[in-house]
Amino acid sequence: MTEKTLTRLSVTERLARLRECMEPADGRGREDADCGDLSWLARQVESLPPRLRHILYSVCMERAASQVLAQRWGISTRLVARELQAAHESCVQGLAGPGLRAVAKGAEEAGAGAAVLAEARAWVRVLSMGQPTDERLDAFTQWHAQSRGHAQRWHQATREWKILGRALHAAPADPEPGTPGLRAPLPRLTRRGFLGAAIAGATALGALAIARPPLGLWPSWQVLRADFRTATGERRRIGLGEGAYVELNTQTSLSLRTDASGVLIALFAGEIAVDNGRAIPLRIRAGGGRVDVGQGGVALRTLEGRRVVVRATEGAARVFHSQREVSLVAGQQVSYGSSGMDAVRRVTSGTSDDAWRRGMVVFQDTPLAEAVAEINRYRPGRVVLMDSALGRQRISGRFRVDALDRAIILIEQLYRARVRRLGDVVILS
Repeated sequence: MTEKTLTRLSVTERLARLRECMEPADGRGREDADCGDLSWLARQVESLPPRLRHILYSVCMERAASQVLAQRWGISTRLVARELQAAHESCVQGLAGPGLRAVAKGAEEAGAGAAVLAEARAWVRVLSMGQPTDERLDAFTQWHAQSRGHAQRWHQATREWKILGRALHAAPADPEPGTPGLRAPLPRLTRRGFLGAAIAGATALGALAIARPPLGLWPSWQVLRADFRTATGERRRIGLGEGAYVELNTQTSLSLRTDASGVLIALFAGEIAVDNGRAIPLRIRAGGGRVDVGQGGVALRTLEGRRVVVRATEGAARVFHSQREVSLVAGQQVSYGSSGMDAVRRVTSGTSDDAWRRGMVVFQDTPLAEAVAEINRYRPGRVVLMDSALGRQRISGRFRVDALDRAIILIEQLYRARVRRLGDVVILS
């Protein structure tokens, strides 16, 4: 990746090239040589003060924006950046696998010492929280192009970040604000450390644009870092061993890890159904919670800005979240989020929650704004709702995933909506 190449591209294309740089082509295999025993790193994560651990997990695993974390904890975005740096540096200082040592040696030989590595780590944090503007990418590109050592330190920092993500997969559920004693003391930072944190704070206003890209124009960082992801309208089944499998609905991203304790699924976004008929050890992390799946099956759904919904479809499961845990049996459902966990309720099988597995989308007296959002998960292009009053109208019906334009026709007929088409983009007003 060169400065000359990047400056010729659009913002979206430049972001794509940058993400390619952050995702090594030979993938996880190369990182395995650096990971060694992840138990040491897991202990480092668990030793962090609760608020620092929560901030680190939220940025690394969920690509949370600094404004969201600041609001969640009642602190400033600058303090979020400083605590993220403190947690990050604490965890990666001891990483020294053979691959990382080789990269570090090359950087040192090129004259890029510890100061350049600190800058590289600061850029990793900045770009993890996002800022898709030409100005920010220009600044990063100029930094990266200064020397071969800068490029190698960047490569080292991104590999450390991905290894840290693998350790966070196995960490206990991150604590939620409101738990007594979670106002963690701030570790002392050096002047250089403060300047690195300031880079992250300066990008806070644009952080949401990568975490939640406008109009879905590019994948979020969560999606790009996942092991598996489905495109718009795509479904996919992945075997987990011994007859167990996970089925991914449209626009779903997740990562898988298998170790001596069993299978761990990290669901970043979307919707999955898991069948664990032979009761292999299986855990699912989504949002700030965890689901332990016994013999049977579960369905999970977590979309941008919404709560995580967990439903037992067969057998039993146990859901853990912050200050509470519940058991589910077939036909029961619970949801959780930053505000806590709702009460368990009973649901009927064969409803709209199950429709996607049969290639259908079902609306049952659904507000049009919600229906349009659901259509956009399955239909190529984009449906844009321009009239808030129209969005409050309701719709019911069953539609095939590959024929969702019929839903648009129904909206037009029922509410005399004005429909304008610009290729795959449909504007409703």
